Amino acid sequence: MPFSFMPKRIKRRIWLALIAALLLVASCTVISIIGKFRQGEPVFPPEDSRIAFTLDGHKILVPVRINDSSREQVFILDTGAMTALDMRLADGLGLGPGQALPTPNDTVKAYLTERPVTIGLGEAALRNLFPVRFDLSETFRMTEAGGFIGSNLLRHFCATIDYAKRELTLGRSWPGEIAEGLEDGSQELLEMGSRFPLYFPLLECTLNDSLRAQAMIDTGSPFLLVLPLSLLEPVALAGEVPFLKAEGVMVKWPFTDSDDSYLLRLSSFQLGEHVLWDIPVLIADLPSGSDHLLLGRDFLEKFIVSLNYPDREVVLAASGDQEFPHNITSTGLKLRQEEGRTTVRGFWAGSPAAEAGLRVGEEVLRIDGRAAASFSRRELSDLFKDSTRGSIELELLRGGDSLEVEIPLRPLFPR
Repeated sequence: MPFSFMPKRIKRRIWLALIAALLLVASCTVISIIGKFRQGEPVFPPEDSRIAFTLDGHKILVPVRINDSSREQVFILDTGAMTALDMRLADGLGLGPGQALPTPNDTVKAYLTERPVTIGLGEAALRNLFPVRFDLSETFRMTEAGGFIGSNLLRHFCATIDYAKRELTLGRSWPGEIAEGLEDGSQELLEMGSRFPLYFPLLECTLNDSLRAQAMIDTGSPFLLVLPLSLLEPVALAGEVPFLKAEGVMVKWPFTDSDDSYLLRLSSFQLGEHVLWDIPVLIADLPSGSDHLLLGRDFLEKFIVSLNYPDREVVLAASGDQEFPHNITSTGLKLRQEEGRTTVRGFWAGSPAAEAGLRVGEEVLRIDGRAAASFSRRELSDLFKDSTRGSIELELLRGGDSLEVEIPLRPLFPR
């Protein structure tokens, strides 16, 4: 779309993005960094490249090749991220730090790589790309992958994500089955927005039949829908619904200031012809003061999601069960594992965890008789929202003494 014909709201966002880009003045010129964000030369195979992926919880893990190395690395496919390398992997590949990038946190240092790289996925590839280089394990507590494949790489392709088949397809145009579905109306075509230099895929949506917003397709988020803190009051008032406030930290994104988060049941959410009624959503502080919503795994896995970045189009094709939850059965508890200790990180006010008298920061010694330290983070996450269980027993350390409590699982919202 030519700039002169864009809506004023879109123009304003473009200018804000460009102004933000003008602040990237660490040790380099603005023009140089903007130029490197724009670089990338796609390599299209004769046939669409189909890449099998695995799932670690909500994370899509894809095999990639970097430069001429025949060794495959495991990266996270994250449409809500920039393409990035962990600095240890970058060092191992001889990719030192180049131009410095600003970060919201002085303790996090980020750079572009000193020279461009080629990243291959299946038979497709992108040449001449400058990925971000920083300490991913420290910032994201990420150890299972060496980096991110983000939208600044995917923007050169038509990308289709099939959660049921666990397959990513990259090509020059819509796959044949997508084109056929568009012709017979079995799939819905939506217009994609995006913002330079991040290129995240954005879709127009409506909350509670009246509030217009944009939702980002974010394969890096585990949740059905996350709203920014700025929407708490208008959404709660428009829907006339109560909300649960977090005590401590229930959800936290890197590079955010506020620990506040809320849980409420949204009256309606409309995306094209898809309308969801009475769905539980999170409200939290999102990175860089984002004003858009996040559509995560719990929504996306219900569809085959096709992203035509070059033509700015998205196709959603229903895949399997289209039922969405109206409630959350949980203890309402969040634990944290750090330096060999497991502690209470937070809980929802009014939840079973709150009613059991738990305190933020106190140490958990055992869970159902098993040492808390022996649980993986994935096991802990799944345990406290396993609706097939009736309750969970914890042994806590309080005031030097051990204390046993039993926490039931029940719906967090009134029926």
